Amino acid sequence: MLNLPQSALSENRPYTYANSKEFIKDITIMIDALDFHSSVYLRELRDLATLAGFHLMQLDFRQHRDVFWSAIAEIFAHLGFVQGDLLLLPQDEQTHILNNALSAPLLDLNAIYANLSPQTQETLLSFVNFKWARDRISDNIIDSCIVSMCQSANDLLCVLWFAKQSGLWRKDEKTRISISPLFETISDLESAPKILRTLHANPHYNAYLLSRKSYQEIMIGYSDSSKDGGIFASNYCLRKAIENLLCLEEELNIKFRLFHGRGGSVSRSGGALEDALNA
Repeated sequence: MLNLPQSALSENRPYTYANSKEFIKDITIMIDALDFHSSVYLRELRDLATLAGFHLMQLDFRQHRDVFWSAIAEIFAHLGFVQGDLLLLPQDEQTHILNNALSAPLLDLNAIYANLSPQTQETLLSFVNFKWARDRISDNIIDSCIVSMCQSANDLLCVLWFAKQSGLWRKDEKTRISISPLFETISDLESAPKILRTLHANPHYNAYLLSRKSYQEIMIGYSDSSKDGGIFASNYCLRKAIENLLCLEEELNIKFRLFHGRGGSVSRSGGALEDALNA
């Protein structure tokens, strides 16, 4: 299991609240002991804690697919899971290696951590910190791991392997991470249904879906699709991709949650289309 050093972050500190519910309970005791006017600010504080917990806003973890691939290729080479460069293998061979790695027992990555590149160490620590934040701050502080420029089912299997090693996902247990593909280019938007079908058929990812109650989050990107095909082709392909994914829900018996990543400038497809045309 991945259990890398956390420095002071992992220390047990006395006289601290384990979660916001304990804090709210103490605030409520004080409110009940005071009259209405004396407890005004305490009631405001309780409302804030009820709405925002200790984390205020939920975070997303977003990273480019190439970063995950670079890290997993280096780790698999150290562990002997692959001979040569994982990144140069055909896609079906990569799938086979990833499936074997996902079937293997948990590994002691601490033994090789010091020998990894700084970028790979940072990728591993990202998942450790993901779990630490959910364990120590709030289960609501972070949920989504967004895979930018997702091009194949293997991109998500990479992330699933990291999730397994860090304890965010266990087979037959409730998962604590939402692995979310970001489909951005025209070709990736067109390939989205095929990628989801492939993932649904994969035994490891299917087990992950079941642990999420057959719920899959998907991000739809406007920026790169606009750069790739222009604003009109982008919007058409985005609409078709959404329609195709909605049809796929019934076929695979999966519930998709689609959300849109839309920038703020015309070059990133942000704002209303008519505003861009008028400009």
